[in-house]
Amino acid sequence: MNDLDTIRIIFSDIDGTLLPFQGKDLSGTVDLAGELIEAGIVFVLCTGRGIGTIPKPLYGIRGLRYAVTGNGAMVWDLKKDIILRERRIQPKPAREIIRKARAFGIAPAGYQHGKPYLDTILPEPKAENNVAMKTWLKNANRSDLLRQVERRGPLDKLLLFDNDSEKRNAFRKILQETPSCAGMNYAESGVNALEVSAEGATKGEAALWLAEYLGCSRANILCAGDNDNDVTMLKIACVSVVPEDGHPAARAQATVIVPPPEKDGVENYLRELLRGPAALPFAVDRNPVH
Repeated sequence: MNDLDTIRIIFSDIDGTLLPFQGKDLSGTVDLAGELIEAGIVFVLCTGRGIGTIPKPLYGIRGLRYAVTGNGAMVWDLKKDIILRERRIQPKPAREIIRKARAFGIAPAGYQHGKPYLDTILPEPKAENNVAMKTWLKNANRSDLLRQVERRGPLDKLLLFDNDSEKRNAFRKILQETPSCAGMNYAESGVNALEVSAEGATKGEAALWLAEYLGCSRANILCAGDNDNDVTMLKIACVSVVPEDGHPAARAQATVIVPPPEKDGVENYLRELLRGPAALPFAVDRNPVH
């Protein structure tokens, strides 16, 4: 049997998967996702972005109901505008990581309530030729991140910017050996950052939780992603779709390798699902579970 015959829910990363870092016209993406939903498949945006930074055209997807943001920090019911599941970095460990990053010379940043913030204590990191990093820095709010945490509480996730991968890896080791950071999740980002999220806040855990909440098993899940922070969700899927220019760790989990997003690789592959998938055997309008 073709694995695609079992697919009932799709989790798709945005940047580097559906959307090239150089950007593109998203009208085709929007139309495709709407057609998949109309065909009875739940389509879920599963992103490291905050809810406030998802590209506006994607909110126009017909019937779009769910999103996973902050690398799994939050699972959203967009129709009801509520959070179904939340795993955020609490103030105490957030403050400790920010202080350690400053002392180590790594620029801390983070998402809070879906909005991006860059710490103002250290010099702004250099984007060099990294388009994704340049875009992130352009859109981020500037703030003393310690004061931001003290004023507004937990962070959705932290990003620790430095263009030196060896330095980022050395700092990751320091954090992993810090008792208050035990159990946290670490992943490399396409914006030359080490991403830190709370225990339980991975794309894989959030995606599996939502799938089970909607009555699906792993046999019903297709995931598409391109980066290190997508590995956990690629592992839980029956079908894992990765662009050929994706991170090596992501490609290692792929059941299908497709052309890069500039050539609409993931989109073209997903069009196979429009050849007559069965209707979903469950209702998607359920009461939220916290």
